[in-house]
Amino acid sequence: MINSESGYIALSFVMNAILFLVGISTIHTSFANNAQRKSKKVTLLIGLVLWQIYILIIGKSGILQDFSFPPRVLIFLVFPAFLFTAVFLISNRNKAWIHNILPHWLIFYQTFRIAIESLFVFSVAKGILPELVTIKGYNFDMLFACTAPIVGYYVYRKSQITDHLP
Repeated sequence: MINSESGYIALSFVMNAILFLVGISTIHTSFANNAQRKSKKVTLLIGLVLWQIYILIIGKSGILQDFSFPPRVLIFLVFPAFLFTAVFLISNRNKAWIHNILPHWLIFYQTFRIAIESLFVFSVAKGILPELVTIKGYNFDMLFACTAPIVGYYVYRKSQITDHLP
């Protein structure tokens, strides 16, 4: 049986690979110049690798093991991710390539939460994580995750229908 750590590593690898493939697809539909494409791909790859290195350093430092206030996961993982996303989207909001990311891809990507929430359950059972990270602790991500494929399919179908309207 796969252990929790291997599950988290595998999920991280898969999710980063999906992000990279979505990024490459978007780059190819947005930039005609091969030099630009290559530069954007390298930037994307470096960004993903640096984020994983940051997470590894924070995780290995032990700083996330302390559950006292202020909430360290929020400060060191959630806030930086949201800040980067906000700055990135604001600085690129008028660029065509940001609009070339298909909306259903963004929704389907959220199905990873099913896997992460399942890993949380196994980690709680092994005593690695507290029950607070599961539905018992009012973490309802699993419920939202289960709706992602349905909503993603709906958005995909709606875009298929509206693309063929006059």
